[in-house]
Order: sequence, then C-alpha cells, then structure tokens
Amino acid sequence: MKRSELRKMIREEFINVLREGQLNEAFGDPLASKLYKMRGLPGNQGRGYRKFFDALSKKHDIDWAKMPKGSIQRKTSWTDNDLKEKGKMIFYIVNKEKEAEFQPQSRYSFGGRTLQPGVLGVTLSGKVLYDQLISGYRGYGMGKGDALGTAQRGQATRTKYSKMADEIYVLDFDHFRGGTAALKAARKDLKFGATAIMNPKDFKKANLARYREIQRQRASKLSKTDIDNAILKAMAVANKAVEEAMGGILKDKYGDMAGKLAGQVVAIRDIFRYQEGLFREYENYIKAENEIAAMDPEADKYTLADDGWYMQRHKERARELRQDLKLFGINL
Repeated sequence: MKRSELRKMIREEFINVLREGQLNEAFGDPLASKLYKMRGLPGNQGRGYRKFFDALSKKHDIDWAKMPKGSIQRKTSWTDNDLKEKGKMIFYIVNKEKEAEFQPQSRYSFGGRTLQPGVLGVTLSGKVLYDQLISGYRGYGMGKGDALGTAQRGQATRTKYSKMADEIYVLDFDHFRGGTAALKAARKDLKFGATAIMNPKDFKKANLARYREIQRQRASKLSKTDIDNAILKAMAVANKAVEEAMGGILKDKYGDMAGKLAGQVVAIRDIFRYQEGLFREYENYIKAENEIAAMDPEADKYTLADDGWYMQRHKERARELRQDLKLFGINL
C-alpha cells in the first residue's frame, strides 16, 4: 500500500472517530444515540453520515440534542393499536440474529432469510416509511425507494414487522416535530406567580425564592417540623415534574405539556397551581404558628388550651396543608 493511501485511510478514520464523538453529544436521549449505532437506517455505519437523523432535523425541525432522556420509549409488548396511533413513529428492533418468520419475496432481495440485529423497519401512524420520503436517500428500489430498515421486499409491512421484532422504540413524532420553536411557543405564556417560566431552572429558582420568603416570616425561636421537611420534598417533586413537562416528554389528554405528580399525569399549569396553593397554605400555617409563639404561656394559658380558638385554627391549617401535600404524593 502506498504511503499516500495509508495517510488517506488514517485521515478518514480520524474524521469518523470525531464524528462519532460529536454524534454522542448531539443526542439528548440515550435511545436515540443507540438507534444511530444500529444498522438499518440510511447513513448508519456508512458514508452517508447521520443521513436519517439529519433529514428529520432539517425537514421537521427535530432537535435531537434537546430531546431529553425518556423522549423515546422502549417497549417489549404492544398491540396493533399502539402501532397505529396517530403521530407515533415506531422503530422495530431485532436484538439478535435469528431465522426470519417471513421470507423475502423478490429475487432482487439480498439476505432477509436470516434477520440481523438492528432496525427491521419504521412506521409512522401505522404506515411503513421509505427512504426517499424521509431523507431523500435513494435505495435500490424505485419510486419511494426501499423501506427503511433491514427488512426485504415481502417482509416490509407493519404486521410482519410486529411479529418479527423483539422490541420497539416509540417516538411521539407529532409532539417533537417543530423542535425548539414548538417547545418555546408552548412555554411562552407560562407563569409561576408573577414570574415568567421559560425553562425548569426558572421554576426551581422561583420555587426556592417563595419558600425562603415564607421562612423569613417565621418567628426565629421556632424550629422546623415534619411539615417543613415535607414542603421541601414537595418542592423537589414539583421541580422534577416541571422538568419532565418542559422537556416535552409527557402530554395530558388535551395535548398540553405535563409531568407526573403522585403517579398521575398533570398539566404543567396545574403543577404550578398546586405548588402555589401549597405555599399559600404553608404561609397560613406559619402565621398561625407565629401567633401562638407570640403568646405568653402563663398569661395566655387558657387561650393556648388545646380546645382554644388559636390552637384549633393551627390544627386546621396543618390538616389543610397535609391535604395539599397529598397532591405531591406525600402523606403525613
């Protein structure tokens, strides 16, 4: 081999290594990075670097880097209705080499009798996707090009994909198309109290500021109780739910951004409302506590009796606060 040819090979390999490193940084969801490394999609492990992912990014403004972990769901069991759901892009995955349940039906098909690990096929809203429809990549077939994936002619149908796949990856394509622009539009009018919320850090910062504001109202001689610790736990739960919602991972039944509270899918505006309500009750609880702390135990002993008005109001505030905490999955 000539020295010039060797240098060329080394240079090309070095570029491939650099590109691989850039790619891993370019995917926010680990399953997207894993998909890239599988055989079966245009450009994967070949000269058309990232052709499939670049095409979706350019044509549909899908921002792979800002798609958080959990955006793509892995499933090992499913129904045909799952596969046909509008706007859902399904990647049918084969994990290990095995005999194909359905054999290729064309003399132009290469392989296919034995399935190889990788992406067997892809559907969107239940319909098989082809090379040219997604990326402009022209396969060996005519018209729409070949079906995406390793499946050959005679194997490329949703029903056959479903029977031959070991698992599926599900991407809510309609939700993520529009990428950053769509997420920013959805966040545009979000407010927590008087604070505009454009990202999870804004909410976390506003949440902590509100908590500290209430703590400053507290009589200095009062120590923290289980209720105070529960408030902090609720804030952590809300922070996580808002991060989940603003990442675009979950939607409620109306298609709005949502996160999970106490195992339930809750719209982001309701998460804000629950947190604001919790802080109002917490502030009322602190005020009732301060009133009691300001009294003289001896001079006001009758007022401070368990059946007295002040003590009863304090207990009522605590009960209301415990009810609000249940919205965050916290029981006291």
